[in-house]
Amino acid sequence: MSVDSIPTRVLEIPVGTPIAEVERALILATLDHYWGNKRKAAEELGISLKTLYLRLHRYGLPVKLEDLRDALKGQPGGDAA
Repeated sequence: MSVDSIPTRVLEIPVGTPIAEVERALILATLDHYWGNKRKAAEELGISLKTLYLRLHRYGLPVKLEDLRDALKGQPGGDAA
């Protein structure tokens, strides 16, 4: 990741948080940052688009953009409109 592509938002995650919760929060925050653009989020996370879809499914997160926006609104710091 280049310095220019580093997102400005910072996540605060307490020590001892289970890895699955950290991964879920990071995916949601990245999707929020890129306005639900899954291709861009996957690129920035360093995973394939297929892997992102698998993670969304694993964590019970919606795949459709409009449903994803609703999920993001329920997250701390979720700004999706």
